[in-house]
Amino acid sequence: MRTIGHLFLIDSIIPDDDEITFACMDSIFSIRKGTRDYFFPVFEKIAMQADGSVAEIIGPYTLAYIKKYPQEFLARYSCCQGDEPCCQNLIRLATFLGQETMMDDNKTKVYNELVDALKVKGKNQKKEKALSLLMRTVNATRNNWKD
Repeated sequence: MRTIGHLFLIDSIIPDDDEITFACMDSIFSIRKGTRDYFFPVFEKIAMQADGSVAEIIGPYTLAYIKKYPQEFLARYSCCQGDEPCCQNLIRLATFLGQETMMDDNKTKVYNELVDALKVKGKNQKKEKALSLLMRTVNATRNNWKD
């Protein structure tokens, strides 16, 4: 799987609605932090290139990851201090999250689950900036949503 993940990272393969793409994405839920650390950039790469049916599942994957590993998610974006690629990746995932919270039949419940998951202890200023950008983007996406 790591070889396949590497191929995604170097743009040798592109995300598709197939077992390989889903297996790489599933790896962000591993019980092993080292596996999650390796595959999260692969997940980001898939998210940045996703369209069609693959794009439709980025939101649910991101939401599930945040619910399971909220502090880890925010720590991954502590690098976001301005307009660097780190921030662009966060904005892209936040946009998917905003869409996901609006597509569910119970929009308010899904949104509140996201907010509750992000109420983590031990925040620091860098994580706070990432959290602020995440929520601003989620909320902007929700506000611009057209049913």
